[in-house]
Amino acid sequence: MGHVHRIHILESIVKTSGKIAAILGMTAVAIIVLMLLIAWNLNSKAKQRAKIRYLPRLALTLPDNTVVYTDHLSGKPMLLILFSTECEHCSYQAREISSNAEEFLDTNILFVTTESHVSIESFISANELVKSPNLVFAKITSSSALENFGTSVFPHLFIYNSEQILIHEFKGATKISTILRHINE
Repeated sequence: MGHVHRIHILESIVKTSGKIAAILGMTAVAIIVLMLLIAWNLNSKAKQRAKIRYLPRLALTLPDNTVVYTDHLSGKPMLLILFSTECEHCSYQAREISSNAEEFLDTNILFVTTESHVSIESFISANELVKSPNLVFAKITSSSALENFGTSVFPHLFIYNSEQILIHEFKGATKISTILRHINE
C-alpha cells in the first residue's frame, strides 16, 4: 500500500508540475506579446512625433468655404489648437486666449476642428470670442486630423516657431503664461 501511495503522490506531482509548466509557458507568451505591443506603441508614437516635428501642410477650410494651407500662415510663430466645440476645456482655453489677444499679436493662432462651420460659429458666439486677423478658426478633414495628429485629447496645443518647427506640445487646457513663455523662447 505504501508503494501505491507513493506512485499516486508522484503522479500528482507530475500533473501539478505539468500545470505549472503550462501556466509559466502561457505567462511567458503573454509577457512577450505585451513587450511587442509596448514596442509597437512606442514606435507609433515616435512616428507621430516625427510627423508633427514640422508644421504639417493642412488644408484649412475657413467659415466662408475658402481653403488655405498652413504654410500660407508662415513668418510668425504659430499656436495650433486642436479642439472640439463640445469640450469645456476647449471653451475655457479659447476664452483665455481671446481675452489675452494683445499678448499674441505676433503669433498666428489657429483653432482647428473636424466639426462643421455651423458648430464652429456657435462655439465662437457662445464663448464671445474676439475676432482678430491672427486668430483663425478652421475645419480640417477627419482623415487629415488622424493622419497628422493621431488620436487626441482636447484641447491639444502645438507651438511652432516662425520656421514652422515644433517648440512645445500641450495636452489639455494650458495657462496663458505657460503658452507665452514657450512662444517667446
